[in-house]
Order: sequence, then structure tokens, then C-alpha cells
Amino acid sequence: MMCVNSPSTSKGERGEKQSSSTVTATESDNGRTSIMRVAKRTHTSSSTLTASETERVLGTRGSFATPTKRRKIINKRYMGDWSSEATITPKKAGVQLRMAKQQLQKQSRQIRNLQQAKRRLKANIFSMKSMLKFFREKNFISSQAEDVIKATQPDESGEIIRRFLRGPSKAKYSPALRAFALTLHFFSAKAYNYIRQKFNKTLPHPRTLSKWYYTIDGSPGFTEESKRALAAKVEETNGKSQILCNLVMDEMAIKRKIEWDGKKFTGYVNIGVELSSDELAEAKEALVFMLVALNGSWKIPIGYFLLEGLSAMEKANLVVKGLEFVHPTGVIVTSLTFDGTPTNLSMAEYLGADFKNYMQFKTWFLHPISNEKLFIFLDACHMLKLLRNCFAVYKQLVDGSGGIIKWQFIEKLVELQEDVQLQLGTKLRKKHLYWSDQPMKVNLAAQTLSNSVSCALITLEDDFKMKEFEGASATALFTKHINDLFDVLNSKNRFCTVELRRGLSQTNREQVFRRLSEIRNYLTKLKVQDEVSVLNCRRKTGFVGFIVCIDSLMGLYNEYVVEKQLLHYILTYKLSQDHLELFFSSMRNRLGMNNNPTAREFERTYKRLIVHTEVGPSGSANVIALDTTSILHCSSATSNTLTHTAAGESNETVEQSVNTFEKFLEDHDYLGSQSWILTDCAEDIVAYIAGFIVKSLQRDVVCSRCKELLEGEEVLSKLQIRKTFGRLYRASNLTVLICKAGEQAVRFLKAESKLFIQNEQTLQALILNIIQELPSDVFQSFGNHVFDGEIWNNHSIELPKLILKKYINLRIYHETSKLSDVRTLRKKLTKTILFRNE
Repeated sequence: MMCVNSPSTSKGERGEKQSSSTVTATESDNGRTSIMRVAKRTHTSSSTLTASETERVLGTRGSFATPTKRRKIINKRYMGDWSSEATITPKKAGVQLRMAKQQLQKQSRQIRNLQQAKRRLKANIFSMKSMLKFFREKNFISSQAEDVIKATQPDESGEIIRRFLRGPSKAKYSPALRAFALTLHFFSAKAYNYIRQKFNKTLPHPRTLSKWYYTIDGSPGFTEESKRALAAKVEETNGKSQILCNLVMDEMAIKRKIEWDGKKFTGYVNIGVELSSDELAEAKEALVFMLVALNGSWKIPIGYFLLEGLSAMEKANLVVKGLEFVHPTGVIVTSLTFDGTPTNLSMAEYLGADFKNYMQFKTWFLHPISNEKLFIFLDACHMLKLLRNCFAVYKQLVDGSGGIIKWQFIEKLVELQEDVQLQLGTKLRKKHLYWSDQPMKVNLAAQTLSNSVSCALITLEDDFKMKEFEGASATALFTKHINDLFDVLNSKNRFCTVELRRGLSQTNREQVFRRLSEIRNYLTKLKVQDEVSVLNCRRKTGFVGFIVCIDSLMGLYNEYVVEKQLLHYILTYKLSQDHLELFFSSMRNRLGMNNNPTAREFERTYKRLIVHTEVGPSGSANVIALDTTSILHCSSATSNTLTHTAAGESNETVEQSVNTFEKFLEDHDYLGSQSWILTDCAEDIVAYIAGFIVKSLQRDVVCSRCKELLEGEEVLSKLQIRKTFGRLYRASNLTVLICKAGEQAVRFLKAESKLFIQNEQTLQALILNIIQELPSDVFQSFGNHVFDGEIWNNHSIELPKLILKKYINLRIYHETSKLSDVRTLRKKLTKTILFRNE
């Protein structure tokens, strides 16, 4: 039963304001009584609510709301956590305030510790750099694979962290994470499985990767996915610019092997047409076509063919088909690059080029659809090797002025450097003379016909007047011309300080064209011993190829930079085969120790490389920008001087080494040994090396006076005068004297002791003995600077120690590298095995 007391009111009075009203409700069923006070904003006077209004306010009909039970709070920190009785007095309020402060401090420490743990977790576990370092330590991946994976990792590598915290999900993988997963699995499935296990399966399952590969048709022929990627690349420009590319073609030797993949046989000759016949030959090479952007930073293979060998006409037909395949995408092909096999030269003639008359070489042919000129380039690296081979086989060439170019001078230079035990600023070793063991090594040919060899020959003939090098100027001029031409044809940077190595542009056009014309005229006048022009001899391909490159480079510049103005400059490195050779290197690297894939393995790796560069139907970018490389910063801390012994070494150990070393000197004629004597040539080379020592010590030496003593005003080396193309450091007479003393000691030890340098203690003992034998002129050069430091840390002692340590370490490195300069059967037979398709 409900009893409500309420005075009567009129309708007019209800519209007026009322301060408050009270409702008293009694429930007789259970004897409980609840009294509530309700604040209202209506009525002008105090009154009691009616029954209907009471029900509306309470939200119930026929029952009463009971007060909610207060939640028990253990860790109280807010004002609402305490009852009014807990803070009724100042003493109780102070107690509660102290409890709140303690609780807040405790939770602040927890927050701080969690944040620190989170930072450490990100730095240690989720750092891509530390992850790759762990893989290298465990030998999961190679150094080359590490560089490639670093380039493909996403800028926001936190995506892996987010997926790790979220756990396994069906969310789509971003293109960056997809590229990282594909690249990591490409180089090491073991490392991929490790990461997937440790990172809560954030990376896709290997079966998912296989599904991605299955969407790509990697069978022989032209790849349609590449065509779609090229079209997408053209659409990105929105018609504001045009994409110009160079078409590169080359063959890669593969292993002869017929395999069954469950559906068909692989390993037979395949030119993109499905044929089934027992009469098909086994494929022994894969001919690959690749486009390299001239005004971009990307490349893409567009197809390959499994062959046993093609005629010149058949190759020409494939080139035409490739140009027709690319044309609908909107990409402009400006040139064609291949190596110097006789079949390729004949193929160029079928396409429309003419190499018969060197005075009027036609180094271009017309595009089959657009009728635009396509200029022909023979790979500069292959031409350099062929030219070196011709020079080494014929032994002598004759230039236009009658000078005799002799291979004998190269051999004598190697012998002289072995006798002197120092290098005349060259990298020539015996392996350069035994080039037939490694005929495919480009660096051996480049180092043989280099500018350093030219300077060394001129120095020996003109400055030292050595009889065995009389007439070496013609050979030096030959190597100089070839080196300059090779620099022009391999320019990688538009802003290089060396003029001939800079990209061809308006700023250096006249100088480069003039130099190219001089070299072309020089090459056309070269003859072999029997007065036959090198352009008509049996080994003419290297010389003809370089002349073709000169004419094509001039024609390409005039066509696309001057006339059509589609390019601002030309980086000639994009016209080389290096991009395709790197692709082949990735092919061989995929198989680990087996560097000779079968046709089936080649197809699988081709698909992986295509997908891993994001060329596929997913719509992601076909090129991964390599913009994650960071600049290495050198530490500003100076290196430790020799006054500080290494960790774990005591002064007694060093003293024992010194005593042992002095005893060794007593048993040998230190100054009377012939190995102690330096020839004029050796002294000049030491002065040249001293310039490098000065450069190395610029950061280590802090004292301004010692820096002045290191560098001199005049060049003391004749070889350095010949090789100064830019700024070289000039070593002072003091530095040269100390380096000569170090060289004499190294020679003596090498001749009298088989152990040479055993450890750090032996090195320190050697340095201390050299300082004792230094002439007094060395210490007089310091002048009053001797008295500036303490007795135990005097710069007149510490500076010679630094110089000697740098010099001796350099010489030890040089002597150690000579130990591996031997002929081995593995080096000789590696390429032989590949080319025999075994």
C-alpha cells in the first residue's frame, strides 16, 4: 500500500517554480521503509509529489529502488575512493593523503619500468638490424643476402611489432612486409622459419608464399606480369614524362638435366612454345632479356628462353619480338646491349647495323614499329677482357706513331714489385699474368690496363731511368687510353669529381667528345706484329666493340639529349650488362653451394625474383626503393696510442718481449744485412706510402704542432707527382724518415725470421727498437715541442710510435695478402665446369 500526502494545487501554480519537494513511501508488505529526498526544478512552493510523478522519478511502479552496494576499493588514490567519515578530521585526511601519495608513487614506478621494458624490447627483439646480425652470427644468411634484406625492409618496421602484438590474423600483408618476407625466404628458409616462430607467426606461412609464386607464369617466353608492371609504371607519370629504357640481353649457362615436375618434362629447348617431342635437344643456356631505365632507378626482366644455341637470324627475331612485346606499354627503348660473341655481331647486322667499314660504322637500327633509332652497345667489361686477351696473346702491338706496345713491360713490372717487395701504386700480381686461369674476371683486366700501371711505367722509364723499361712510354699511353675510355663507358654518378667518370651532360660534353674522338682515332691505327690492323685480326672484337660504343654514345646523346630533349644527361653504366649479371648472381646465390641451376631450378628462381621485386598481379609496386641506407658516422674519439697496453697485458709481458727481441737482434747482423738496404725505387715508394700514413693519422693526432710535423710543403715522391690527379697528402721529411726505418725493420725481420710478427707484444717490441735506432735528426725536428709534454707521454716519442704502428700494420697486411696469390685448380676450373653444363 502506498500513501502519498500532497496539497492541492491549481494548474497555474504548477507552472511556477518550487524549491523542493519530499516524497515519503512506505512498503507495508515487508515492513521496510525508504525515505528519499528528490530535488525538483518545478513549482514555487514546497509540496509533495503525486503518485504518478513519484513513479516517473523513481522509474518504477508498485516497487521501490534500493541503494546500490558500494564497491570495495583496496588501492585508494582518488578523492571519491574514501567515505566522508575517513576525511572528517585533519588527522584522518592526512593519513589518507599519505596513502594516496604512496600509491601514486608505486604506480608511477610501475609505469616507468614498463615503458623502459617496452623500449628495450623494441631495441633488442624487434630491431631488424639486431635480427640480421643474429642471422649472420648463426650463418643463416650470407653478407650479400643481408644487404639485400636490409634494402627491402619497410621504413615503418613497426608493422611486424603490431602484428606480433595482435597475434595471428587474416589481415592482408602490406607490400613492404610482403617484399621482406619473400626476400628473406628467398635467401634462407631456415632464417624465415626462425623469425616466424619467434614473432608469433606474424610472417605468412611458406605455403602462402608458394601461392604467390603460383600466380606468376615463369615459364620460358616473355612474361606478361612484367608487361603489366611496365604499363603501370607509365601510368604513374600521368603523361608528364616518358620512360626511356635500355634493352639488355645475355646468356647464362645452365646444367643439362631433364626433370619431371608432375605435369610435364623440363630441361628441353623451349622458346615459349609448348612442344612435346623426343627429338628436342637438352637446353644448355638461358637467354634473358631485361629492361634498365635510363631516367629511373629500376630494372625488370621481361622474359627468357631455354636454348642449346641460336643462329644470328634467330636471335634477331627474338629481339624484334621483344621490342614488339614492350611497345604497347608506352616505354621507349633507346638502345640494345649485348656481349661480343660472333653470333651477336652477326645478329646486329641482321637487325640493320653495319660494322664492315670502321670509317662509317652504322651502330643503330630502326625499331620494328615506331621506326625510331635504337643504338647498339657492346658491354664495356667484356670488351676490356677481349682487348686484354688480344694484347696478352699477341705480346706486341704497334701504334700509329710506330711505338711498340709490349706485354713484356707488364711482366717486368710484376717482377720488379716482387724484388722491391713494394707496390708502385698498382694492384698487379702474378694472377694478372696468369689471366687464362680466370678469364672471366673483369677486375684482373681493369687492373692490368689501368691508369696506375701507366703512371708506374712512366715513372720507371723517365724518373728512375731503368734500362729494362726503356720504350715503355708506348705501353703506358696504350693503358692510359683504354683506362679513360673504360671510365667514360662506366659513369655511375652525374656529380663525380673526375670529369671522364661523370655522367655525359652539357657541362662536360665537349671535353668527353674530344677525348672519345682521340681514343677512336688511336684505336683505328693500332696494328699487330705483321702490320695487320687490329680491326682485321682474329681477335678484333674488343677493339671493334669499343669503337661501336663510342659512335653509339655520341649518337644516343645527340638523338635523345640534344634533338628530342627527353634526357638531361646519360649515365653510361645503365648501358652495361652489369644489371643482368647481378640478376644471374642472384640466380646462383639462391641455390647455395650449387651455382649451376637446371632448367627447372632456373624457372623457380626466376619466379621468386620477379615476385620478390613486387612485380605481380597484387597491384603492389614493381620496384622497391633502396632508400633505407644510412650514412656511417665516424667516431670523434681518438685511437689509443701505444703508451696504453692492451687489456690483460702487463708491462712485464712487454718488457719480456723487448728483451727477447733484443736477444734476437744480437744473434743477427741487424745493420749489415742486405735486406736492410733500400734502393732508390723502394725509398720513393716508401715516401709515396708515407702520404697515405699522413692521411690516416689526421683524425688520431690532436696536437696542432704534431699535425704540422706530419705534412710537408713539397712532394718527396716521384711516383706521387705522376699520380696526383686530385689532392694527395704530402708527407714531411720527418714522416718519410720514420717510415723508411719501419720498412728496413720489416725487411730485416722477413728475411731473418720466419715468424715475422707474432703478436701485439712483438709489434711493440719492434717499434721500441726502431725508435732507439732512429737518427737524431728525427728528434731535432720537434724543437722546443719536446718540452711541452710530460716525460712519460712526450710527443717526440708518441708520434713516431703512431707512425710506425700504422706503417707496419699496413706492411703486414700487404705481406699477408701475397700469401693467397697462388694458382689454384678451383679458380681455373670453376667457369670451365659451368660452361660445360655439368
